[in-house]
Amino acid sequence: MKSKKLSLIIILLSILALVFILTFYKLFSLPINSDFADKIIFTDEYSGFATEIGQDDVSSLKEAFNGTAWKIGYGFPACPLTGISVTFSSEDHALTLYPAGDGCDTVRVRHKGLSYYYSLGEKNSEMREILEKYGAVWPYV
Repeated sequence: MKSKKLSLIIILLSILALVFILTFYKLFSLPINSDFADKIIFTDEYSGFATEIGQDDVSSLKEAFNGTAWKIGYGFPACPLTGISVTFSSEDHALTLYPAGDGCDTVRVRHKGLSYYYSLGEKNSEMREILEKYGAVWPYV
């Protein structure tokens, strides 16, 4: 009888933990998916220069920027997350991302008035190389 109660308690605690984890994930994460975009614009916000990314580089940038951003965990990143932006757009949707201008792999995205952050990780150098072909000069600080 005790083992059945213990099993029931373990099952209920497991379900409760799963609900907590899923709720936390839903409240504090933002999936970044740029696959919808048919156009990508790189903008140097200091000079006002903007250019469209060529079709040869679109799929690589989409892959580099897809990920999950978080409201928490980064606090206030030390990386400068202004100065350059990459906007993914289609006819009815746009998503603007702000990669760090000092070369660190952090990206900021604004959604419904909140800032979310995520890391490009190993894809950071590929992203930088592509943007350099369109006028990016590092660092942007």
